[in-house]
Amino acid sequence: EARYAEASLIAVDFPVFHDGRGLSLAVLLRTRIGFAGELRAVGDVHPELIHYLGRCGFDSFLLPQDRSLAPDDDRLAPYSDYYQASIAEALPAFRRDRRGV
Repeated sequence: EARYAEASLIAVDFPVFHDGRGLSLAVLLRTRIGFAGELRAVGDVHPELIHYLGRCGFDSFLLPQDRSLAPDDDRLAPYSDYYQASIAEALPAFRRDRRGV
């Protein structure tokens, strides 16, 4: 575990679009191992997956050559808020105080 915590970059491969193990692995690397370096998604990464990547702890992604994503693409941030907790937001919505925001 220590060697992963000290790495500056870990690339997690998504072999096929419907394989979500990489998302679970990212959460485990951030929470259990305490990995603070760059976490990059590679492989069969689709633009529809990007917002989930951020919520699970990924910092970057590499899209295959046949896919692209514009900086203003709605798929980057499809929701204004989330009910569930995540790596990106540790508290679920009902525990957050949004009054005055």
